[in-house]
Amino acid sequence: MYKRQGFADLGAYGSEIRTPSVDQLAADGLRYANFRTCAMCSPTRAALMTGLNHHSAGMGWLADVDSGYPGYRGDLTLDAATLAEVLRDRGWSTMHVGKWHVNLAASCGPTGPYHNWPTNRGFERAYWFQGHSTDYFKPSELIDGVTPVEAEEQDDYFVNDALTDRAITYIQTQSTITPDKPFYLQLCYPAAHSPLQARARDRDAYQGQYDAGWDAVRAQRLERQRALGIVPPTTQLPPLSPGADPWDTLDATQKKIYARYMECYAGLITNTDANIGRFLAALDAGGWRENTLVVLFSDNGGSAEGTPTGTPNVFAAAFGRPVPVDEAAKLYDVMGGDTTFPHYPIGWACTSNTPYRLYKQYAHLGGVADPLVVSWPKRIAARGEIRSRFVHVVDLYPTILEAAGVARPDVYRGRRLKPLEGASVVATFGDAAAPTRTTQYFELGGQRAYVDGDWRLATRHEHGAPFDDDAWELYDLRQDPNELVNLAAAHPDKVQALAAKWQADAERYGVFPLDDRNLVIKLVQDRQR
Repeated sequence: MYKRQGFADLGAYGSEIRTPSVDQLAADGLRYANFRTCAMCSPTRAALMTGLNHHSAGMGWLADVDSGYPGYRGDLTLDAATLAEVLRDRGWSTMHVGKWHVNLAASCGPTGPYHNWPTNRGFERAYWFQGHSTDYFKPSELIDGVTPVEAEEQDDYFVNDALTDRAITYIQTQSTITPDKPFYLQLCYPAAHSPLQARARDRDAYQGQYDAGWDAVRAQRLERQRALGIVPPTTQLPPLSPGADPWDTLDATQKKIYARYMECYAGLITNTDANIGRFLAALDAGGWRENTLVVLFSDNGGSAEGTPTGTPNVFAAAFGRPVPVDEAAKLYDVMGGDTTFPHYPIGWACTSNTPYRLYKQYAHLGGVADPLVVSWPKRIAARGEIRSRFVHVVDLYPTILEAAGVARPDVYRGRRLKPLEGASVVATFGDAAAPTRTTQYFELGGQRAYVDGDWRLATRHEHGAPFDDDAWELYDLRQDPNELVNLAAAHPDKVQALAAKWQADAERYGVFPLDDRNLVIKLVQDRQR
């Protein structure tokens, strides 16, 4: 199971947002404090499903766009067997519910081609949608297997609820007919991706809670994170990232509507948490919970796509037609409802990513640091413990297979598979000191980073600037866990050594050519067939 929010948006990771179901899951299992993703949804999902780095999996950027280069096909590689393919062929039931978004836009129509639809990538049953997001009240693109279907006609419909209903139905049906058959379910909620829609009752449960503003809420979250042990006690709050102004510099209208956006976001996360709770309750009721490995994580950090001012229509901002704050404020009473498609301002993205800098699409920690909760009552004795070893999303594939006692084949459907690029972290389930991998490259849209043990190299790329002009930054994570003190000038040899390692991995895994074009340009310049 995974959902979308920043490192600090769950109660178990320091948030004031009410997430009792996930918090209980964490109390019954483990929280990972050093889990990293690929800074955006499609790349992270590709790494999870294949055990390959996202460029190796053909997903160097978003699905949808084929740039013509091996690392940027926008379509999940066939040179890897997905988790579902491996498990299905070893006798497991396999099911996918929710967001997919690892197939090319040209294959999204009702006649395919279907080669990268869930039911052709190992999932025997699938109830899902294709793209990056959906309307929570009126989804128009739901697919049952390969058949487009309409959302259920019912009062108070909300897509998170419908996806949970389908997931519960799948496991109950499978257990009734073949009770001895193990199952793999990939439950992928769209929340909390924009549009930040929420039922009025969920949104209004947070009425007034964010009036103090993002500066105060960030500080409160960091204080709770220190107390929980999620971050070291010496961790300091970074300055606001670019695009966010101090709360006390805003006028009354800005404060009112900006707080409203965050109420919508919190309400959406609370609804998602309630649905996770319903699904876990179904596992309990069926007697399956004790021996079910549950892995819950987010696929990127909080998003700055809402612009500095937020928006009642995320598509307006994306296409360069921002809605003035005064006009947005007129929608206060209906914000988050079915007539709006909102996204919160960048200041709240900074809050979501506490205590890290920057946000989704960046290789700095604000983009790639995410919560990871693992629970398996029968096999994990620890309760409520924190694991601090480095784990990357590419490690989850071999972890799940080892936990299942299933080996990945070398050849699948006549193709010799690429070797796995992650490594299992099952040993950390029982031993907090168990070693994990210590190196990993990061790249997305020209944003780059490399971690090697306690050292982290990163660069912030300016759109349109020459890549050779980018300045590497160097951080010592032992003393500076959230990238506040740049040591590049003091350790030029270390910078050079890590940059060389990044270059080697980039060549090995298909990162080149670097591509910083924006979505609209990439769409109109999609590879000609």
